[in-house]
Amino acid sequence: MLVSFKVANFLSINEEQEISFYPSRVRNMAEHRFQTKTTQVDILKSAIIYGANSSGKSNLLKAIRFAKKFITKGSENKSYINVPIFKLNDSMNKPSRFVFEIHTKGNNYEFGFEIEKSLVIHEWLLQVSKLSEGHLIYERILKNDNPDVTIPHIPKGDIGFVMDASRKELKNNQLFLTVLNSKNPTVIEEVYKTVFEWFETKLIVIFPNSKSEAIQLGLMKSKELKSFFDTYLKKLDTGIDYLDFEHMNLDDEAVKIPREIKTDIKNELDENNILFTVSSSDGYNRYCVERIGNDFIAHKLISKHMNSQGVPVTFELYEESDGTHRIFDLIPALSMLLESEKVILIDEIGRSLHSLIPAKIFEIFFKETAGKPSQLIATTHDLDLLDLQKFRRDEIWFVRKNERASSEFYSLEEFKIRSDKNLRNDYLQGLYGAIPILKRS
Repeated sequence: MLVSFKVANFLSINEEQEISFYPSRVRNMAEHRFQTKTTQVDILKSAIIYGANSSGKSNLLKAIRFAKKFITKGSENKSYINVPIFKLNDSMNKPSRFVFEIHTKGNNYEFGFEIEKSLVIHEWLLQVSKLSEGHLIYERILKNDNPDVTIPHIPKGDIGFVMDASRKELKNNQLFLTVLNSKNPTVIEEVYKTVFEWFETKLIVIFPNSKSEAIQLGLMKSKELKSFFDTYLKKLDTGIDYLDFEHMNLDDEAVKIPREIKTDIKNELDENNILFTVSSSDGYNRYCVERIGNDFIAHKLISKHMNSQGVPVTFELYEESDGTHRIFDLIPALSMLLESEKVILIDEIGRSLHSLIPAKIFEIFFKETAGKPSQLIATTHDLDLLDLQKFRRDEIWFVRKNERASSEFYSLEEFKIRSDKNLRNDYLQGLYGAIPILKRS
């Protein structure tokens, strides 16, 4: 779980800002808290973040996505780190800073790093608790233009050899955690694998234009996933009764794939029946193609709606609404949250959706993940979510630009308001800030 995140000098964020999931003294909605068994500290399971357009809501999620990608994949350029810094003052001379406190496998860890002028100038990993400063696992600093890694306890044998080799080959634009986890994972100490795998597999950021081309493949392979889609497409009132596949021979003229690509597919697919997806030439459909013996079969995903006589009617996916497509993109995230430990951040959760739908998604999330270490965090403009009957004060956050055009984050908890307060009206009147300042024409 994400316990807190701090960031500085990234896009519209200048001075260090923090969003925290430590609960306040608010006592209601106990199902919105997860109590850790080992650290005996509660962690909030959700947050909703409000702010005017261009206030910096999305930039918070972009900072998390940037850090995740840099940790798990490294720099795209072998000699350069492309960090989009705050441009409205002399930020070239100060580092961009990213600090995560996470809870995973019964422990809390703080992992952070600082980048300045395409160099990693500082990196550290601590095991922490709310009551102590933390136990240093390793620290890396830039010394004489070279990365210097301090590891208080280097084990003997293969693990120690790999760690020492990783230190020696580490470059100025790489993280030690990244390099170490590029080695044989069976050799690396568990703590390094645990933290790296949290970023790689537990942390997911979804933007409005995020599309998973693997969804169709997953629906082909997994009856459980298809059943989940059918269930929640109904619960979220899309009008779809169930999903299905239309099966055609790849050479059929109805399969709108260019002839040369069909030829490439036949040359690529072997007798192991490997499925893969390909777009139609008009961009309206996607097909899963597989080889069965000497035949090549294209499976096209379609939706079924019941007419007034109870007879299923086929719809092409491009005939469905933008809202339905948005729900289609969000259902895999909901599936992951309900089935396993995930931290999912969604930018503009209400994009193209009726205001009742995001509230329903959170309702399902809280009900189905009670007692589970899953988190759902979203930015939104949806005022129907700004309700103390749906969220605790410490789960509601705001973002505003200060007089220096830098984003600032703060919680509703700072206002110490009553639980029966009408947040919507007060927010629109500007009592909490984080709204657009519109000038008269």
